[in-house]
Amino acid sequence: MNAQQSLFGDYECSESIKVDKKLKNIYKNLAFEFHLNKIPKVDSNDEDSFIEVKENNPKIFFVSYLVNNSKKDVEIDLICGSLKIIQEAKNKDGEWLPVEEQMYSECGNCFYTLNLKDNYKLMIPIYKYKGDFETQFRLKLNINNEQIIYSQIFMGSISYNRFSKIEARSKY
Repeated sequence: MNAQQSLFGDYECSESIKVDKKLKNIYKNLAFEFHLNKIPKVDSNDEDSFIEVKENNPKIFFVSYLVNNSKKDVEIDLICGSLKIIQEAKNKDGEWLPVEEQMYSECGNCFYTLNLKDNYKLMIPIYKYKGDFETQFRLKLNINNEQIIYSQIFMGSISYNRFSKIEARSKY
């Protein structure tokens, strides 16, 4: 099943990468950095990485980094190796609505904590939706059920019925 069909946001990330000194003063606190035309690159030796699958489909993913310039380390909960990120998009009424559901675990054995040190970042491949409805998108990151961080807005398109699929599932 591909991301276009899946209702869950699956956002596995890279190992921590040192922040370029030139970027140090641009990003304050914890922030997203986008490269909409950049192809995700990962360690090809990691056979179990979902990111590697994404790398093989560069036209349907772009690169985002979660940059930590908060002057302190940030602990971030992961579920099944995935950050608690979903994409949201504006509907025809201009309301921000989720187009994905957050990953969850039925077994309870795959909860981890990632320590993102100050002056480090994580590479996150982000799925590019395609469809007949052009709209604005943003990422919504849940940090340990205590803080929500939104990314800057980016443009894209989506099948409009994606909104109703998520809404229908959220009623249960």
